[in-house]
Amino acid sequence: MSDTGTTFADLAATCLEHLGREEAFLDATLDSLRRVRAAVVRNDLPGLAAALGRQAELARESDAVRAARARLRERAAAALGVAAGAVTLRLLAERVAGEEGRRLLDRREALRRRAEEVERFNQANAALVRQLLGLNSELLRWLTGGQTAGEGYGRTGAYQEGVCGPLLSAQG
Repeated sequence: MSDTGTTFADLAATCLEHLGREEAFLDATLDSLRRVRAAVVRNDLPGLAAALGRQAELARESDAVRAARARLRERAAAALGVAAGAVTLRLLAERVAGEEGRRLLDRREALRRRAEEVERFNQANAALVRQLLGLNSELLRWLTGGQTAGEGYGRTGAYQEGVCGPLLSAQG
């Protein structure tokens, strides 16, 4: 038991509960990313709006998850006798005997894998959107006979003026 009155087993149980909430949050995030991708691929604007709305909700929820994690790290820091920045699940697992320590490490690994999956899906969605924007830009350039589809930064990072020809030409 630490000098704060918290046993490492109690702290491990609290961490496991929190990790369960973080895993549920990542599951919801992954589901939202899948919905965004499906809506983009199907060109489903109402579906995309709904999915982006859910992502906005999740962004707000992420603040609460981060705050809860910070509070838990502070509590663990006091129990472990280290700075909050030095608190890790591995450190706590080393202080917890047997099964509870193993469960912490297993949950940590599952959470790490889920976070990697969310990151991969997020990167894939970003690549898809970049590709679609590039295609739209090229289509607009082709339709207008212009050199570029709009203002922005080129591959070298230099600013480019929008140079588009007329979409329709009327002769009288």
